Amino acid sequence: MMRQMRRRAVLTAAGGLLLGAADDPNADASLWIEEVRIGLFGRSGAIGGGRLRYLGEVHAFSIEGLSAAGVGVTTIRAQGEVFNLRRLSDFPGAYTEFQGGGGPADGPVEVHWLRNPRGVRVRLRSARAGTTLRIGEGGLVFSLDD
Repeated sequence: MMRQMRRRAVLTAAGGLLLGAADDPNADASLWIEEVRIGLFGRSGAIGGGRLRYLGEVHAFSIEGLSAAGVGVTTIRAQGEVFNLRRLSDFPGAYTEFQGGGGPADGPVEVHWLRNPRGVRVRLRSARAGTTLRIGEGGLVFSLDD
């Protein structure tokens, strides 16, 4: 009984992190990603994408290089903060993963730090519930849809 209560508390805290309770007040923008990935017979595809909130406006973007462990249909949900974003035009492009310092390594929330050649950094968080977020060897490529 006590173990279940602790587990619920941890999952609730993880959910709070993903819902923005831990947003950094110094972030320049925030983002949300939701994709449904489908893998059948050695082929895969994705439906969905991301949303970037910057200067009060929301911009849709597409993602390449994101995957989740698992076979069949998998839903990927993540959100995060964007730092050093001075112009919207600095957001699209290739992002590589780096050690950003901070974030639990093996807790209920998975944290990935990414950066692009223009100095834009992204702290991306996803819950470790059923699937593990994977970033391809070449990193991620964000493309604005608007």
